[in-house]
Amino acid sequence: MRKTQREKIETTNVSAPGELILARSGAFVSGDFEAIYDSYHEDAPFKGFFPSRQSYAEYAEANLVGTFFIRECRVLDEVIDGDRGKVLFYQRFVSGDDLIEVLELAELILTSQGWRLHRSGRRPRQEFPVPLETIKMADFPPVPEEQML
Repeated sequence: MRKTQREKIETTNVSAPGELILARSGAFVSGDFEAIYDSYHEDAPFKGFFPSRQSYAEYAEANLVGTFFIRECRVLDEVIDGDRGKVLFYQRFVSGDDLIEVLELAELILTSQGWRLHRSGRRPRQEFPVPLETIKMADFPPVPEEQML
């Protein structure tokens, strides 16, 4: 599917941090890499790797399309404290020939453009040998600072 034919995903008019996480997943599935880029906070470490929408879109088109597929994204827990939010979510995706399951803790900031992802850290699903529905933020161990993106 050509980029101009892809569905545009809205990441600005979400009312809660968890909604942004789900919108980002939908944007990835539809190939709307610009929306994913725009959903990052201006101070996000991610933007140190990709300083422009175009640089990320080109990278994603060249390296992710056809090789990385999100199969499921589910919000497990969400905490909002003023203009800060945290979302614990589960993702199941295919990367190459590998099926990968992770839990990710995202830190978000509310801006004039809405909620924006500041950074996040992942843990393998295997570290949580309980039903997903029972996992809460308090169960998620701290991610080393150097692993936060």
